[in-house]
This record gives sequence, structure tokens and C-alpha cells, in this order.
Amino acid sequence: KTDLPHQRKMRKRYFTLAEKLRILAATSQRLQQGESLRSIAESFGVQGNQIRRWQRMRRQFIVSKKTRKALTTGRVSCLKHLEAELIQWFLDLREAGVGINYRSMCIKAARLDPAFAAKPMDQQYQSMRRFCKANAISIRAATHVSQARAQETMDEALQFIRSMRPLLVRPV
Repeated sequence: KTDLPHQRKMRKRYFTLAEKLRILAATSQRLQQGESLRSIAESFGVQGNQIRRWQRMRRQFIVSKKTRKALTTGRVSCLKHLEAELIQWFLDLREAGVGINYRSMCIKAARLDPAFAAKPMDQQYQSMRRFCKANAISIRAATHVSQARAQETMDEALQFIRSMRPLLVRPV
């Protein structure tokens, strides 16, 4: 079984705008020398129609920041109007040492915005993950109890025992 050139699958690659402009400059020089667009595209590992699309978008590439890989910034967050309040709430809880997860953040956002509360849970979760990523918020994994200091664990255990003892010895 032989692979024909048109049947080979090219691996998807993302180019920065600066790289795209360099490819376009090299392409125009090589086209003037009589080389085919297909061979040029293959040498860069892209399709010929991709180079044609980049040629049409060249002006946009020139005026954009060169380190970017896309011209657009993506969808606008449905939590944009809650950004300051959610971040402050998150930082306050983090400072107090309270554990925070995506679910608790979704509950807080749902209390603040009825439109967010109306979304299905999986959409709330994905929106919250995008929000955290966009705002450089990291949700820390819970640590194991055995990693806690022995004295803290002992104090908690004694406090629990003291709170439970009256319930156990109380007559029924």
C-alpha cells in the first residue's frame, strides 16, 4: 500500500503572525522565480489554500501584534460583568484559607447572575474554567490530611471529641 502525496495527512501547526509574514515574503520571492505554490506550501508544511488565505489577510497581519497566533481574541466571557466581584471573592476566600473549587465558583456566579444560573451545569463549569484561565486564577488541588502538621490535626481532633462527648453521654 503506497501513500500518494495528496493522501498524506499534514500535522496541524500554529504559526505566529510574524512567521506567517515570513512565509508570505518567501512565497512571493519563490513564485517570482517560477516555483509552484504547491511545492512552496509543502516545504513550509501547509496547504496551498492556506497560503492564499494568508495572502488575502496580509494587511491584517501587518497591523496586528506579531507574537499572536490569531487575529481574534475569542468569545467574550459571559462572566465579564462579574469579573471584579468574583476575583475579589476568590482572593478573600484564598486569603482566609478556605478551599475553593470550580463548583463553588459556579455557585457564587449563579447567585450573582440569574442568566448564569439558567445555564446547564456543564456550560457553567466550562465558562468558569475559561474565566479562571483568562484571569490567571489557579484552583489548587486539595492536599492530603497526612501532610498537615501533627499539632493542628491533634487540636482539631480534640475539639471534635469535646463537641461530640455531650451528645454521647446525654440520656435519651
